[in-house]
Amino acid sequence: MSAKTDLLKSRLENSRAFVNRVLDQVGDRWETQVYEDGPGWNVRQILVHVADSETGLMRTAKAIVAGENPVPPDFDIDRYNARKTEKTADTTVEQARASMAESHAALLQWIDTLNDEDLEKEGRHPTLLIFSVEKFIKIMSAHQRDHLTDVARKLNITA
Repeated sequence: MSAKTDLLKSRLENSRAFVNRVLDQVGDRWETQVYEDGPGWNVRQILVHVADSETGLMRTAKAIVAGENPVPPDFDIDRYNARKTEKTADTTVEQARASMAESHAALLQWIDTLNDEDLEKEGRHPTLLIFSVEKFIKIMSAHQRDHLTDVARKLNITA
């Protein structure tokens, strides 16, 4: 571990705490529409998306550390998200939260195996931009927080 990995883990823990505070206050409003444009997700769909994206981004970052670049240059994130939303339509809140807890623990364990050289390795993100592994991890944290900030705003949740 290094100061960088410690900082990344702290950032992820803070984001996850925020996410859980918001999710714990949703109550029976899981089907409330949050986005009117783009994918038009409701709260449950956002939860499923956040759970899935953490797993996918960690898989991509691991591949980059291994010297691979798994995201093709013609990857279409909008098409991927639409298809994934269809495939995960039956995922329950409980399943998504369990998946998030599992992937979060795996992510923190994996970060413990990284050194500063690993964090500097670069590869293609699903947005098609090239980022370091360190930036991938920061994006994971921000991505979760951003979506759950939208949920909190929509549902008037103070977290």
